[in-house]
Amino acid sequence: MAAQINILVDEETLRNLVHRWLCEQIGAEIDIKDIKIEVKSNQNYKSEWEQASFRATVSKTIGK
Repeated sequence: MAAQINILVDEETLRNLVHRWLCEQIGAEIDIKDIKIEVKSNQNYKSEWEQASFRATVSKTIGK
């Protein structure tokens, strides 16, 4: 039986995931406000890292 999954990771969720992971890795609390989400744009000729909104999605049928 097949199942459809839909996953959305928005900017706030990503920031929380990164914050939790960093705190676990370094063993110290850091301020979530210090975490910046950036994307590398292919739209401009310089292809620079810049602050921007973020969203990751997964839409997939699993199983038979």
